[in-house]
Formats: sequence, C-alpha cells, structure tokens
Amino acid sequence: MNQAASAANAYLEIQTAARQVREIDLPYEAIEDVRNTLAELTARRDEQNKTAEVPNKRAYKKAQKNINSGGQTYAVDES
Repeated sequence: MNQAASAANAYLEIQTAARQVREIDLPYEAIEDVRNTLAELTARRDEQNKTAEVPNKRAYKKAQKNINSGGQTYAVDES
C-alpha cells in the first residue's frame, strides 16, 4: 500500500508539473526550451513506470470505475 501511494504521488507530481508548464510557461518559452522540458517530464514518467508496482486486479477495477465516473477529471485536462 505504501509503494502504491508513493507511486501515485510521483505521478501526481509529474502531472502537476506538466500542467504548470502548459498553462504558465508554454506561451512564453522558446520551442526548444519547451521540448527540453517535455523530454525531462517524459523521462520522469518513464522512470516512474519502470519502478511502479503493477496494481492488482481489484485495485485496477476500482480505479477504472473512478476514472469512468469522472473522479479523476480536471477541466484543464479537457481543453
């Protein structure tokens, strides 16, 4: 459970960083800087994917139900 919580927090950190880049930095940064930032975020995500434990079937179904019901939807992600 602790590993799952740590992985979830790491993914949330990456998601928040990506949202901040998109909403705050993107309009003002040079394309090369934005590409570098994207590469860094992608590397963080890929590293997290390597170390995150695969959820068990029950947890997966529960999370899928939460996502499908809109529990993980943010207005900014829909734009």
